[in-house]
Amino acid sequence: MDTLQILGATAQTYQSGDYGYFQINTSGQISPPQNHGYYFIRPFIFNYAGNTSTLKTLVKNYGTNYGNSLNIRLYTTKGEIFRSWTP
Repeated sequence: MDTLQILGATAQTYQSGDYGYFQINTSGQISPPQNHGYYFIRPFIFNYAGNTSTLKTLVKNYGTNYGNSLNIRLYTTKGEIFRSWTP
């Protein structure tokens, strides 16, 4: 997440609600849905105006460097999904 911020992604405040892959409570905290099936999960939201191919490369590099010890799925508002692994 720090690399995303170095690339220009910024945190913002979002309205509370159920966004499908996560929920935002009235305090603005993000939490995963219940029974998501993973031991550890950390949802996050950033605003990023840069080229999404940079994000794709970033996520792929994490997959190459960390293999099975890290699983990243990054969803964009354009409907793109970038994974650190190949399903």
